[in-house]
Amino acid sequence: MSPATATCTWRRLARPIARSGPRVPHPVRHTLDRTYVGHYFSKHTTAAGLGHWHPHELRHSAASLLLAQGVPLKVVSNLLGHSGIAITADIYSHVLAPLNDEAAAAMDRVIGG
Repeated sequence: MSPATATCTWRRLARPIARSGPRVPHPVRHTLDRTYVGHYFSKHTTAAGLGHWHPHELRHSAASLLLAQGVPLKVVSNLLGHSGIAITADIYSHVLAPLNDEAAAAMDRVIGG
């Protein structure tokens, strides 16, 4: 997936759900609270065989996947709403480390012939 495609996909998925959009069913309340959504999400990820997931983990997974696919750090930082790329780089340094190895290998190929 190209960085431009990833950005468009992320923006489409990150848009707020309209009032008429899908809702998580709740037996009593019409508004959703954070605890209920977390339990609902976890229940269904566990049932799907994925284990216990919290909705916020989707954010981290998406950012990690985008960075691993070569989407620029600045783009991912903007999508996450971070105030600067330093925050994103600190949080996702584990994803960026292999990219540093790839950059070093590329430089070796250029210099080493």
